[in-house]
Amino acid sequence: TTEGSKERLCTNDGCEAKDTDSIPMLNEVEVPEEIVGGDVSVDNPTPATGDDVTITVTPDTGKEVDEVIVTGKDGKEIPVTDNGDGTYTYEQPDGDVTVEVIIKDTIYTVTWIVDGTTYKTTQYKYGETITAPTDPTKAQSGCTTYTFDKWNGFTSGMTMPDNESLAFTAVFTEGESHIDENTDHICDRNCGKT
Repeated sequence: TTEGSKERLCTNDGCEAKDTDSIPMLNEVEVPEEIVGGDVSVDNPTPATGDDVTITVTPDTGKEVDEVIVTGKDGKEIPVTDNGDGTYTYEQPDGDVTVEVIIKDTIYTVTWIVDGTTYKTTQYKYGETITAPTDPTKAQSGCTTYTFDKWNGFTSGMTMPDNESLAFTAVFTEGESHIDENTDHICDRNCGKT
């Protein structure tokens, strides 16, 4: 019951009047029941004004958080801190708030390397099939020729894994030319001059 500005609180031990000004007003945090690409929850769905509220977002495999938006009753966005561990914190304003979470595909990079130098980079989403670039070439060195063999670690049909970027290095097989490209001399078996 209420007496003026006091609220009468009753228990099995009796009743007492308590100043209603000391009872914090609770607000509601509206969180979507489902989000595309993950799950979201809050640690306190009915915080008092001034409380810190933590939002936890768990993206599905191959997804990441794009944005977490908290909107107050006046339609204004409330500052949200990204804690860097999948949680986000904001200070509860006076009044109910709405939480919106936007999740996007993670884009992974595949680097193709030839002789220690980046030959090409390609990008994929989780689960997409990786396609090797055009076979690289390597210039003849003296009497030694080089023919592209494979990308080390790459297999045809492999798909992009989660939570990592990949790098593949070109492997060449060596051959022998009859002509030294640097001197135009004929090479013997030991790549010498004849």
